[in-house]
Formats: sequence, structure tokens, C-alpha cells
Amino acid sequence: MKCFSRIKLLIIVIAITAGHRVILAQPAFVSQVNSASIKLVAGTTTTAKLNFRISPEYHIQTNDPADEALVPTQLFLESLPGIETGAPSFECDHLIINPDDHNSEWFEDILNVYFPVSVSDELRRGEYLIKGSLQYQACVDKHCLFPRNYEFVFSVLVM
Repeated sequence: MKCFSRIKLLIIVIAITAGHRVILAQPAFVSQVNSASIKLVAGTTTTAKLNFRISPEYHIQTNDPADEALVPTQLFLESLPGIETGAPSFECDHLIINPDDHNSEWFEDILNVYFPVSVSDELRRGEYLIKGSLQYQACVDKHCLFPRNYEFVFSVLVM
């Protein structure tokens, strides 16, 4: 009886997973290209630029995907007293239009993220480390993976 139950369970598992690729572990599909360091004089604002490399065999969703079921690429930054960061803008040298749905676009290769950084005029000189994460959804052809977060740190050097 036990053997028969195990065989039934195995048949059910095979039937459920048929046609689906099972992925046990997901590596990071994005890595940081530059070690970001921003130099600012107290009381000023500048535009920061972070570069991320997307693995060659993958693409990631844009920050505004046409399909609501897809997860947009987003940048999250830790807030520190005296340092403000603004809304990011995303640019990619290889913005790909989905051949099946011309309303959808993907990021490939290098993703550039720009955002304003303002430093209070009362902030003391020194180096401040800001933690951040890039949330993204990697895909290949017609198969998308679970969303992931790539965590990073960049420094703000107040002069």
C-alpha cells in the first residue's frame, strides 16, 4: 500500500510540474558596475549615477512595465539625517521592445540609474554610507523568475 501511495504522489508531482522548468536556486542576475562615491559640498545638490550590469542571457523589467502582473524595477535608498535623495530615473543602452507585445519594454546589458542627492548645509564633513537595493524581475524569453533584490552601498563624501 505504501508503495502505491508513493507512486501516486510521484505521478501527481510530475503532472503538476510538466512543461514547467523547475529552478532550485536563483543566482543574482544583476551586479553593480561601479563603486559609487559622490562628493558634495555641504548645502549643495548633485545627480548621482549608479550602473548595474544585467546578466547577458537575461533581461529585466522596466520601471513601468505594461503588464501589471510583472514587477517593475525600483530603487530603494536608506535615508540618513542631513542627506536627501530624490526620485530615480532609469536609462538603458539596450532598451528592448517585446516582439510579441509592442507595448512592453525590457532592460538589457547596462542599466543606469540617476537620482538627486542633497546635503544639508549643517551636515559635518565626512564620509556617509547609504545602503540601497535594486528590486528587479529577471526573465528569459517567455519565462520570468521571482523578483529579487540586489543590495549595495554607496558613499557620500561631504567636503
